Amino acid sequence: MNGFAGIISGTGSDRVLELTGHLTIEFGQEILNQLREAFDGAERIWCEVGRVTEIDLIGLQLLCAAHRTAMKQNKFFGICGDKPGAIRSSMDAAGLTRHTGCSFDRDRTCIWTDPPRAGEHQPGTTGAPR
Repeated sequence: MNGFAGIISGTGSDRVLELTGHLTIEFGQEILNQLREAFDGAERIWCEVGRVTEIDLIGLQLLCAAHRTAMKQNKFFGICGDKPGAIRSSMDAAGLTRHTGCSFDRDRTCIWTDPPRAGEHQPGTTGAPR
């Protein structure tokens, strides 16, 4: 895929936004529009990124900004499923690979940290599978 697509599913306060293809500067406005639509009326937004094939700093910043926006609005924003190699390598290159979240991550739900291991509890999460 040489483009970007976003599909929103779910009703009520729970949404899943599946992002596929390129999360890059050329699709920045489209990505932002999809994130805004997913947030509209939702309390919990899960972002499925398993089919992302390319991501640049703009894509990383938009996902980070979505998480910060969720915290400011007392909502939840998380990544579900495994992060593909394209995201992991961009995270490493940008210095985003973390064990703990930033100073704004009061609920310990940072999207750049790895999910808890089996048997560990991550405070502030909704309990949905990652």
